[in-house]
Amino acid sequence: MNAKQIIKKRNMVLIGFLLLTAVFVIAVILVFIKIKDYNMMTLINMVLIFTLTLISLLFRSTLYSYNNMVRIARVVLNQAKPVNYSKNIIQNPNPLTQMGYALYTNNDLYSLYYLHSIDERIKVKRIWQLSIILILKKQSIDYYDQSLHNEISKLESTFVKREFPQKYMIIAFKEFDAINDQVIHDIGEIVSYRTNRHSYTQINVGLDKDSEKAYFLYSDIYYPTYYYKDTVDLIFELIGTKRVKN
Repeated sequence: MNAKQIIKKRNMVLIGFLLLTAVFVIAVILVFIKIKDYNMMTLINMVLIFTLTLISLLFRSTLYSYNNMVRIARVVLNQAKPVNYSKNIIQNPNPLTQMGYALYTNNDLYSLYYLHSIDERIKVKRIWQLSIILILKKQSIDYYDQSLHNEISKLESTFVKREFPQKYMIIAFKEFDAINDQVIHDIGEIVSYRTNRHSYTQINVGLDKDSEKAYFLYSDIYYPTYYYKDTVDLIFELIGTKRVKN
């Protein structure tokens, strides 16, 4: 499904849930009006409410999934153009260590830098966040290669329980000799979801060596989460490009 279809599908699911809820409310009201036997009325209403609760839980899971997809779809519909870059973090990752990032893994395929810190935005309690920079050295390695996932899992295992991150911001950089439709599609396969306690964002960046432009999915007018905006701002900083907002 494309972005508009996703939004349309979510709206249909939401309307269906509201209509179904209205039917159950009307049914409960009719039971109160038509049935005079108190025990029978109570039994029927309990069955109706129990059924509505089960349906609500099912719709809640479905709506939650669609809401996350809709947030990404809105970024796609309002996406900004590629930007020029003056810094190539793949060729020169030194600025990362200057910003406080630590090198966790370095091999022929990729490097993983990370910054484990407290989320200063949340004042009520200490929430740890993990910012990860992936430098992919081969065009053949996928942005979501299983080896990258395994490496992040190993990194997570080094944190004590009270400092385990709840907020993840991941940027994956890769260089290209030329940008084509398939590359743009792969770059656009981003992740952005949130629950009550957790937030996870991964934005993929393609650096076109020929045009010296950076390709990544972002918008100047809409962000699915605060952490998505923080991740986009960090990308601009890493590629040495001043943000021009509308």
